Amino acid sequence: MRRITPILLVAAIFFSSGCLALRKKFIRKKKSEREPVAYVDYKEYPDAPSPEIYHNYYIFAQGWLEDLYQALTETGNRKKQKQAISEAMMNVEQMISYFNDEGKEQTSPLYQEMLLVQKQLLSPVLNELHQLHLARKVENLKRRIIRELDWRVTSQWVD
Repeated sequence: MRRITPILLVAAIFFSSGCLALRKKFIRKKKSEREPVAYVDYKEYPDAPSPEIYHNYYIFAQGWLEDLYQALTETGNRKKQKQAISEAMMNVEQMISYFNDEGKEQTSPLYQEMLLVQKQLLSPVLNELHQLHLARKVENLKRRIIRELDWRVTSQWVD
């Protein structure tokens, strides 16, 4: 009887609580399949370019050319030079995209000169002498952009 009592006590405790809690612990719960709510905000964009947007591109192009000039004269950091010329080119391209055919013709030499500077910057052979020569070209480009791509001059070419 003494041997049977502890066994019966353990069996009673085991069977009274059942295996439900143990089974529940190891069964994976189903995840609720809710799709995220999509929020779409439609924005009205103006048809014609505004002078403010053009002016922003104008200022950004000048700033990137100034950064390029500093990278060429002071630091010589090739990665900074490549980033500065590509950003300046992108901003000038955005400005030119606002122009009609006459404006694109008038600004084509300036854009071609920027392409030439970019090609020279991307060449593997770029020593200090080339950098100083390119720095003078970049300074000249910046002055030409200020003179030729100002809104007062280019507003006649905007579509």
